[in-house]
Amino acid sequence: MAGPVADPFLDTSHDRIIRRVATSEVLRRAFLDERIVNQPQATQDSNHGTFGSRESWLSLETALKCNEENCRKKTSIWLLDNNDSDSVACNNCGSINVELIEQYKPYRDCVNDFVLNTTVVDDVVDALSIRTELTETQINGIKKWLREDLITAIDEALSDPLYATENELSRLLAFSGYLPMFGFPTRVRSLFSGYVEGGTKREKELSLEKVTVSDRSLDMAIAMFSPGAPRVKEGNQHYCAGFAAFDLHGYPQDPLGPEHKVVQCTSCDGTTVRAVNDHSEPSQESINAPFCSHCGSSDVSQLSMYQPLGFRTTWAKKPEPYNENAESQGSINNPQISALKSGKTNSVGAIEIETWDEPVQIIRVNNHRGDGFPIARKGNKSWVCVDPSLYPESVFNRLVYRGQGEQSLSAEMSIAIGEIRPTDVATFLIKPSSELLKFEAIISNQSECPSGNSALRSFGELVRQTCLPTLDLRAEEIEIGLYPESLNKIYGPGHGPEHLRTARIFIADKLENGAGYAPEIAKEETFNLILRQIDEIEAPRFEANEHQLCDSSCMRCVQSWENRFLHHQLDWRLALDLVDISLRNKLTMDRWVGAEFERGNRIIRDFKQAWEDNIEGDLAVEYHENGKLMSIINSRQQKALVLGHPLWVQDKNHMNEKQVNAVIELQEKYGWIDKSSDDFKLSDIRIFSKSSVTFAEHLAT
Repeated sequence: MAGPVADPFLDTSHDRIIRRVATSEVLRRAFLDERIVNQPQATQDSNHGTFGSRESWLSLETALKCNEENCRKKTSIWLLDNNDSDSVACNNCGSINVELIEQYKPYRDCVNDFVLNTTVVDDVVDALSIRTELTETQINGIKKWLREDLITAIDEALSDPLYATENELSRLLAFSGYLPMFGFPTRVRSLFSGYVEGGTKREKELSLEKVTVSDRSLDMAIAMFSPGAPRVKEGNQHYCAGFAAFDLHGYPQDPLGPEHKVVQCTSCDGTTVRAVNDHSEPSQESINAPFCSHCGSSDVSQLSMYQPLGFRTTWAKKPEPYNENAESQGSINNPQISALKSGKTNSVGAIEIETWDEPVQIIRVNNHRGDGFPIARKGNKSWVCVDPSLYPESVFNRLVYRGQGEQSLSAEMSIAIGEIRPTDVATFLIKPSSELLKFEAIISNQSECPSGNSALRSFGELVRQTCLPTLDLRAEEIEIGLYPESLNKIYGPGHGPEHLRTARIFIADKLENGAGYAPEIAKEETFNLILRQIDEIEAPRFEANEHQLCDSSCMRCVQSWENRFLHHQLDWRLALDLVDISLRNKLTMDRWVGAEFERGNRIIRDFKQAWEDNIEGDLAVEYHENGKLMSIINSRQQKALVLGHPLWVQDKNHMNEKQVNAVIELQEKYGWIDKSSDDFKLSDIRIFSKSSVTFAEHLAT
């Protein structure tokens, strides 16, 4: 791509980067200090630091000597307290005839003593802060956090079910965002076509390589490897059927991992995830979530959700021949954020921007269209989905039946599969003035404002595309989503009807724990530059005559490969309307009716022509607000339709001043107009052009 390359940026004004490095160095010095007598040994997972295991953080390391004649070995065990010492046994032979040689303090106590009673915290933070843009307040805040909050933060990370499978303390802290991340987290998941066989380590490794069909990152695997999805390898078609996992040496593991409860709202599409403390076995216990935490709706569904460590096929001895007509059953929702805490805010024009010092969890869920995947255990540490609708009949029969037509498997539970990824996030809330839009918000309820969600997504995608050349990013490095919220939650009780909601647009880094892109985009000067780029470069290009044939979106404006599943929602006119609101506190009908109203007149003219060709009776067209609002009247059936702006609320109980004036004009001219009747409807020119047949039926009957 020709043109100047954007300058690289290193954000040294953000205290989180320095805090991560300082945490790593303080812990390194703490574990080398004489307070820790039993120094931890480095393992293959210690590339983020040698800080021991999760059990060594809280437990007493106890050195034992076995007194049995045939053993006499010295071993170590971990005890939560001294009361457990009466029941200890030799790790080698199992005998309880052991002698306690020595006991060491938990690493937690040693590190806490170190950070509180040495000058290392001051020395490390002062050295790392040289020639950065950190303020004195930020520097003192890092020191305070290391002394007062570091130990608690480690405790919380250890108790988080999201990291329950991580045993190495340094690796766990890197994944949870407290240490710098070296390399990339292991989020790749494999699809296995059979059980790993072999007696020796080498035989198992060779078998593991042979039965691995494919590898994908978790966010892709939950769709591509979901039960029923066909995958092809070397001309053979394998049907994904469930979950299985093996370690690097071919030994089976629990494939489901920790359990989470996911609550999904069918009203606003909001998602909330709650951890389940007991993650050792799958559970179907319900959680107390009778309503959506985003919009307050009680129309929610609840499922257990897992982040599978691996996937399996039907493990058929002879895979199916390739069938080009086989269709994948996998589908996942758009990226979501669970309930947010308050962060740091700033604003650009009419947009309120919010960021967080700590990573925010991005959620993707595949819940089989709300029904969940019914699964049953099969074999050693393996689960298969037993929904017959997901497979060809012959494939399903081989999976669950055993001779004589007897079904050997039945569902034990229904689950969703998904991904929870902590990363950098920034949210953007558009707050129009009350003169522009009722309730000072972009209403996202489909019934009240059918174009609201499309406007927010279109604006978000246009911002994302403009960020790429401005910050020299790749398309796969950031993603866009919506965070729905009720109006009364944002503005306070009584601001509007309880059911009305809007949504914050969020930008998130794709890299786990973040790469700093979202906070950089959220900076006032950066985001203002992005909006100006759209306003001064993109808007004139979209509004040029040669682009007017693009009725909503195309690959030359807001469509791209990354948003291919949202193409039906995107509209460049809506995106530019939100730019006008954000920068100029302005909202106009000009883009919708066109210069001298030629676009609006063409839409109405084509509609009237189709009406005259197929339906008896004449239609009348009335113009309001100097021709920028239109009404279509069928006096014969006493039906009326008022077309306004796509962002106006289309609830007759909450009309704005321009809609009210149009109705008054119609009532004065046509005495039968009654706004409380179903014979009178509000809509907009965008929805009218997309659903003209539906409106024709309303006017004709």
